[in-house]
Amino acid sequence: AVGIVTVTLSEDVTGVDLSDFSLTRGGAAVPLTGLTLTQVAPSSYELDLASVTNVSGNYVLTLNAGSAGITDTAANALATNAVATWTTDLVAPTVTVAAIAPNPRNTPVGLVTVDFSEPVSGVDLTDFALLLEGTPVDISGVTLTPVNPSRYTLDLSAVTTQSGDYRFLLNASAAGIADPAGNGFTSGATLNWINDTNLPTASFMGELTTPRNSTVGVVTVRFNESVTGVNLADFTLTRNGVTVSLAGVTVSAVDGANYSLDLTSVTSAAGDYVLTL
Repeated sequence: AVGIVTVTLSEDVTGVDLSDFSLTRGGAAVPLTGLTLTQVAPSSYELDLASVTNVSGNYVLTLNAGSAGITDTAANALATNAVATWTTDLVAPTVTVAAIAPNPRNTPVGLVTVDFSEPVSGVDLTDFALLLEGTPVDISGVTLTPVNPSRYTLDLSAVTTQSGDYRFLLNASAAGIADPAGNGFTSGATLNWINDTNLPTASFMGELTTPRNSTVGVVTVRFNESVTGVNLADFTLTRNGVTVSLAGVTVSAVDGANYSLDLTSVTSAAGDYVLTL
């Protein structure tokens, strides 16, 4: 809030009172009722605006020249308005960090974009942290680039090559981050993602005893992790080296890591079979 405002006239005057002043915030009138106008000297007055400027907004304080009664000792009236303008900003900056996509992923994260709700200063690399499986990752070599006063980017390519669960943080207690009005940054931001560079593996489970004297029934393909994209075209079956058509066989997802095929209809003939994913 603005406190005491001093109004200095070019010479001694009389007739100055509170009704000569007007105050607006965002174009709307702000009542000055209850304020005290103090004469410091015959050409100087003070007005304490603390109680009426404690809300964010664009303010205009005017001493109106058209007010009757403000005159110098020769009875010359005040001819021009005196105007003061300022902005009161009591809102602390907030931040948004663009989500990591895709997630999970199998490549390092590149640029991470950090957007503040307004221009800020004081952002440096020490305000950020990166964890892999809960262990701090050294980001001292990462470049922090100010795109504009409210947007910053960090290139994490070199520090996110390993597999694991990552957490990227902008610390809420980051010292020195503030908007032009001096409002400090108080709300942090966190990003989480998984980098998985380990290739999935698969094995067959089910009625696969050999030799046997009956058809093979349901065979389950078990992956070591959840996968997508599994369909019948991924499988081949041969008998004595000759391809067996799988037309009509259905691949069913048991869950993300297990898929089943019923081979009863295509394994009734005697022979040496090979099922391949």
